Amino acid sequence: MKKLTILLLLLLVVLNAPICAQSLDDSRMKTILGVVVDPKLLYPVNDEVDLTDKDFLEFHWAMYATDLVNRRHSVFRLYEGEDAKEINLIFQKRLPPNITKIKIDTALLDDAKTYTWSVEQFYLKDQGRGTASAFFKVTKKKIEKSSYEY
Repeated sequence: MKKLTILLLLLLVVLNAPICAQSLDDSRMKTILGVVVDPKLLYPVNDEVDLTDKDFLEFHWAMYATDLVNRRHSVFRLYEGEDAKEINLIFQKRLPPNITKIKIDTALLDDAKTYTWSVEQFYLKDQGRGTASAFFKVTKKKIEKSSYEY
């Protein structure tokens, strides 16, 4: 009787899974089911970023809360250009699993250049890793200082 009850409960869950999945977006459903999910990059994503008179650029990304317990760490990478190859890497930092933003010194970034950033999420127990990347263009306006004193 106990085995029959468990079998019926499992059957009910399996039959209702497609209905539940329709109410959740695909990546959240993957997280719930234990499948590796890529980070969701929030800013900057395909933007032109004005860094005039700014000391830092803050990058933001998101992870699903249900995914937190399975995460081991993240690696943030910044590349010059749109090609995320090791030769173009200008900054890299390993981050704890609960961190979803990082500030980068704007001295690393030149005016009128395009950069690519990525977040690679590593999971526990050899569950794999998820990666997302995006590019952005930097603008730094030169502000000329007046030689006149008032």
